[in-house]
Amino acid sequence: MTTPSDDVTPIEVFVASPIGSPNTPGYTQAKKVLKFIVKKALTEPEWTVTRADDDQAPDSITQKVVGRIIRADLVVVDITDHNPNVFYELAIAHCFKRPVVIIAAQGTTSPFDVVDQTRIDYDLTDPESVDTAQARLLTAAKLALEKPDSLVTPLSTYEAVTATAERLETGDSSEFADVLGTLSDRIGRMETLLELYVKPQPRSRTTRTKVPVRLVGAAGSDIRTPLVDAADAVTRVQGIHDPSRRLDILLPIRAGLDQLVAGDEASREVLDMVKLRVENELETAGEELREKNEGVQ
Repeated sequence: MTTPSDDVTPIEVFVASPIGSPNTPGYTQAKKVLKFIVKKALTEPEWTVTRADDDQAPDSITQKVVGRIIRADLVVVDITDHNPNVFYELAIAHCFKRPVVIIAAQGTTSPFDVVDQTRIDYDLTDPESVDTAQARLLTAAKLALEKPDSLVTPLSTYEAVTATAERLETGDSSEFADVLGTLSDRIGRMETLLELYVKPQPRSRTTRTKVPVRLVGAAGSDIRTPLVDAADAVTRVQGIHDPSRRLDILLPIRAGLDQLVAGDEASREVLDMVKLRVENELETAGEELREKNEGVQ
């Protein structure tokens, strides 16, 4: 497992993002994202952050980018504006199974293929949003490094299906049901995350979050209920301005999530994402409470 430490080589982070031409709005925004979000979250000497335009060597830019992605410990991908080059670099990262964290400007839609990947939104015009994005990026980066094999992508699903098809040709159908289950879980997980995180709708307190995929605990139990409760709590506190009240709601939720152990990969991904969402809300509420108390003094 790779983790930041004074005793090891810095963790190499490659940033795949729109760059644009100098002196254009896109170029300026990309520079600000790199400087004020990525490099503020992943700081030296623990992390080394680079982007394609950092290297002035005369060899092919494409070759340099591919090489950096392959060698990187972590790839941060900014899908703002759906830049084709960025999605090409994301595909390379998926192909070589590099840990990935996706970021985007608020209002960016997520293509269906990556909608079930962890995504961090930012608004460069809002200092609070920038601070929150920094904290979330650091948390997500550490999580991605701790569990590099847990990333489920269209490519990893394809590999599983292809391997099973080859076994079926030889008469071995033992894993066919497992692969079908994996595909079903991924589709269900996409539907769940689309509902919870991509386009949340206003809901009354009696409305329950729909989770179409079964979420399994370590002993085979269904852990759907506490995860739905946590997701509903996150949605509910976003309408509460008092940070103390938000903390009162979220702290017991986090304690309950800490006791959960997922029993399979699909459940683990959803559990990790819900935990990350709760942690982000807790950090935001805690910071607001500190600022409030400092203002009173």
